[in-house]
Amino acid sequence: MSASPIKSKMIRRLLEVGSADNIRKSLKKLHPADIAPLFSELPPSDRSRLIDILFSLKKVGKVLKEMPEYFLREILHEIDDQKLVTAMNNLQPDDALYLLEGIEEERQKELLQLLPHNTRNALEQLTLYPEDSAGSMMNVSVVALKESMTAQDAIDHIRANSERMGINYLFVVDDNQRLSGLLSLRDLLLAKQETLISDIMNLQVISCEPTLDREEVAQLFAQYNLLSMPVVDENHKLLGAITVDDVIDIIEEEATEDIYYMAGLSEADRAFSPLKESVRRRLPWTALNLATASLAAFVVGLFRDSIAEAVSLAVFMPVVAQMAGNVGIQTLTVITRSIALGEIEFSTAGKAISKEMGSGLIIGLLAGVVIGAISYLWMGNMYLGGVLAAAMVLTMVLAGTIGALIPLMLRSFGFDPALGSGVVVTSASDILSFVIYLGLGTLFLNQIGS
Repeated sequence: MSASPIKSKMIRRLLEVGSADNIRKSLKKLHPADIAPLFSELPPSDRSRLIDILFSLKKVGKVLKEMPEYFLREILHEIDDQKLVTAMNNLQPDDALYLLEGIEEERQKELLQLLPHNTRNALEQLTLYPEDSAGSMMNVSVVALKESMTAQDAIDHIRANSERMGINYLFVVDDNQRLSGLLSLRDLLLAKQETLISDIMNLQVISCEPTLDREEVAQLFAQYNLLSMPVVDENHKLLGAITVDDVIDIIEEEATEDIYYMAGLSEADRAFSPLKESVRRRLPWTALNLATASLAAFVVGLFRDSIAEAVSLAVFMPVVAQMAGNVGIQTLTVITRSIALGEIEFSTAGKAISKEMGSGLIIGLLAGVVIGAISYLWMGNMYLGGVLAAAMVLTMVLAGTIGALIPLMLRSFGFDPALGSGVVVTSASDILSFVIYLGLGTLFLNQIGS
């Protein structure tokens, strides 16, 4: 939950007229996630003052990592290199990388040279892996225990490394740094001092390689109810760990990304993005939508003679198209979400498609009977009702099939299954519904009449 309007207003007022001490006292009580939104409400001069105060509280790095990516870039431009280096050095490597990725490449190189050797090495290690992989989001500062340690040795080791990442589970490695087990802090504290770690560790450890896609990482956390997960290389050597707070961010980002992609938008296009940037990002998909809409209009134009002879055909065109589009989008949403949750594999794709075709058939039959009856009672033409009912069944089956196939095909080619699929499915459903409905209407044109 973000800071209340009262707190935001108070901080803004203090920045205008209050002393630094009063501002500092107020900011001490606020969580970094509550302070971050304040920056979007302040003029540059007040933002600069707020950053200086946060530096004195050693909270600036934690606040910056809570900012959305599109706004972070703007704020980072207002912070000089030395201050930014200080902020990054006080963060865990994965959080520092988030800040580093928010600045231009040339400045990144300069900042890396200013960072302490250990921090620079940790960041360079993370950048070796693909952007959306487990390796890029892991924390390399992990507390690893040796199998040969006693419980007391382990506690002493933890105390000596207390500045490192928070500890929920402790990872156990052998003499070659290969992951061999897992130990909860509770079990360690309850063990006798002389007990060997190898005797109380859990051998069943869920781990992943650094190249694993972050969506699959999130699926593993959900499937096994994990709080943290070790990352290992091909030789099973411990490289780092991913914690549940990182996974929550992934789930939020992926859900946002899917919603944007299905609508033909970029994730960087936000409510307060610059107007020029929003227009630039939306134009390509708008152009595609215009092209597909024009294609649908061309299809309708092919049947203009039939529509001229039986104007009643035109009355129900929006009904058929809208129902087909609705079924297509419903199926698309279900399949895309199932792919994201790992519920559909290549081997089960056929079963999922068959199920959606069946669903479209049943719903199409029911909707077809209803719309056929309505058209007969309204227009008094049995043939028009029959054409409508048949078109409704066929278009819904095909729309359901398309809604299932598009995301599955995108996934098989290595693309995000939500990438523009909403635009494609809607357009394909419209075109097919017009072809089927007007095609059937043309076949029975003499019976339908005017």
